[in-house]
Amino acid sequence: MDSLYICLQDIRERPEYYLEEKSIEYLFQFIVGYSSGANLHHNYLYGFDGFVHSYYCDKNKLLGRERDVFIGTRNWMKMIVEESNCQEEAFNMFYKLLDEFTEAKKRREEMPKDSLYIWLEKIRERPALYLGKKSLTYLFYFIKGYCTAVNYDCITGFDEFVYSHYCNKKKLVGVERDLFIENSNWMRIIIAESKFQEEAFDRFYELFDEFIEVNTN
Repeated sequence: MDSLYICLQDIRERPEYYLEEKSIEYLFQFIVGYSSGANLHHNYLYGFDGFVHSYYCDKNKLLGRERDVFIGTRNWMKMIVEESNCQEEAFNMFYKLLDEFTEAKKRREEMPKDSLYIWLEKIRERPALYLGKKSLTYLFYFIKGYCTAVNYDCITGFDEFVYSHYCNKKKLVGVERDLFIENSNWMRIIIAESKFQEEAFDRFYELFDEFIEVNTN
C-alpha cells in the first residue's frame, strides 16, 4: 500500500494531531510536503486532479468551453474549496472523493489489461471527456464500435443478465417475458426503465458491476 495513502488514513482518524484542525488547505500543503520529502514523483494521488475535475463537471453539467473555463488553473484543492461552505466540509469532501478514487483504482487494477473494461472505467470516471456527455446511448455505440474493432463480443452474456434482472424485478414469465425482451437489447431495456439518459448511464454501471461480480465468483 502506498505510504502516502496510509498516512492520509491516519490523518482522517486524527486530523488534530497532524493539522490542528480539519482544514483542506493545511492538508493540501501537508501532502505537497510529504510527497517532496518522500521524493514521490507519482504518488497515490496521481490522477486525482482529473478525477475531481470530472466529478464537479459532471455534477454541474459542464461541457466544452464551459468545462474548460471551470477547470482553468484549479487543482483539486481549489475546486473542492470553491464547492464547499467551509474548510471542514471541504476536508470531509476530500475523503469522500478519495474513497471513490481509491475504489475506481482498485477496479481498474483488478481488470484484464488492454480490455474494454479498462475503457469502461475511464468513461465511468470522465464521461464528458470520452462521450461528450453522460449518455447510455453514446456509451452503447462506443461499446459496439469497440467490439466491432476487436471482432468479438467483449461483454458476452450481458444482454441476458439485463433481461433476467428486469424480468425478475417485474415478475415476468412465459409470454410476458418473451414480449418484454422481443427485439430489445440491454441499452433499450435500461433506457425504457429509466427516466433520462444520465440515470440510464448510472444504472448501466450498477448492473455491469453486478454482472462482473457474478461472473468472477
